Amino acid sequence: MNSIRVKLFNSKNKIIGYESFSPLNRFMAKYNYGTTDKSSESGKEKKPNGLQIECEIKSPLKEFINTDTASRVFVLKYAWKYIKDNNLQNPDMKRKIIPDNKLKQVLEKDEVDMLEIPKLLFKHVVSHRKE
Repeated sequence: MNSIRVKLFNSKNKIIGYESFSPLNRFMAKYNYGTTDKSSESGKEKKPNGLQIECEIKSPLKEFINTDTASRVFVLKYAWKYIKDNNLQNPDMKRKIIPDNKLKQVLEKDEVDMLEIPKLLFKHVVSHRKE
């Protein structure tokens, strides 16, 4: 998709060579399909959403990732990197994770489905909202 976009559109998302084809250009302007970042235009920093907020990490997960605070995104990415690096996925069914001793302390199960991992990890994460 990026290669098509580079060939068809200029930096202001106007179709190159087709100035008379304005309905698409108006549509793109209306729904703000621009390449510029809104936060850089206004000068304000974007507030982190629920997954990007720094959270306090509780005991078994704290020893696993070796940090006191982290975002939920970081915790999940770290766990998946650990699983991939140590080949903890079941070779016959990749959806199943067979944790080693270090990961088993955090997940508290012998075999885990890949969709259960966020729920099992995030119960060790305490979020403190700052309004």
